[in-house]
Amino acid sequence: MSPIFYKLKVWSMIPLLSFSLSFSAELSGTIRYEGQAIPLKTLTMEKDPTCHGLHKTPIKAENLILGKKGALGNVIIKIVSGLPNVKYAPPQSPALISQRSCKYSPHVSVVQKGQRVHFLNPNKTSHNIHSKSRVNRAFNTIMPKYKKKYDMSFKKVEEPFELKCDVHPWMNAWVTVTDHPFFAVSSSNGQFTIKGIPAGTYEVEAWHEMFGKKTATIKLVGPDSKTLDFTFAK
Repeated sequence: MSPIFYKLKVWSMIPLLSFSLSFSAELSGTIRYEGQAIPLKTLTMEKDPTCHGLHKTPIKAENLILGKKGALGNVIIKIVSGLPNVKYAPPQSPALISQRSCKYSPHVSVVQKGQRVHFLNPNKTSHNIHSKSRVNRAFNTIMPKYKKKYDMSFKKVEEPFELKCDVHPWMNAWVTVTDHPFFAVSSSNGQFTIKGIPAGTYEVEAWHEMFGKKTATIKLVGPDSKTLDFTFAK
C-alpha cells in the first residue's frame, strides 16, 4: 500500500469515527408536584417485634417522596417509543431489592428483561415476596429468616406492578420491566438523568404510583444535552 493511499484511507475513517462518538445524547430534568399537601400513612410494625425494634421513631409510607419546592421522588422516567430496532443485552450486574428494616428498598425499581434480580433479606425475621405481575409469571415466595437471597429474572416487558409482603402488610414496592437501558428513577430532589441515548425523536413517559402517567415528545441530536421536566398534581 502506497503512503498516499494509506493516508487517504486513515483520514477517510475520521469523520465516521467522529460521527459514531457524537451519536449519543443525554436527557435530564426535574419532576415536581403541585397541589395541596397529602398526609402520609404512618407504618405500624408492632405486630412483628423484630421489625418494630428496628425503628426508633415512626416511619412514613414511601408512596409520596417530596423534597424542596415540590420536588417529587420515586418517579419512573423511560423512553416508550422512537428507539431503533436493536436488542439491548441486560446488564451483567443484578438489580438489588432489599427488605432491610422490614421495608422494600428501593421502593421503585426498573429492571431490564432478562436481568438477574436479587431479593435480599438481612433481617432476623421471615418475609415473603408476592408479585402482582400480570405479563410475567406472578409468584409468591417465602423467605424464612435464614434465607438471605432469592434470585430470579423477568422474561417480558411489563408496566409497573406491585410487590407485597403478606407477612408484613405495610411492605410494598413497584417494579417495571423494560427491554432497553434508557430509563431513570427520580431522586428525592426530583432530579433524573438518562445518558447514552441515540439521536432521534422520542416519546418519554413519567409514571408515579399515585398520580399515573405523563408523556412528552423530545428530539435529541447527538452530541446533545436537553432538559425535560414533568409536573404532577393531585
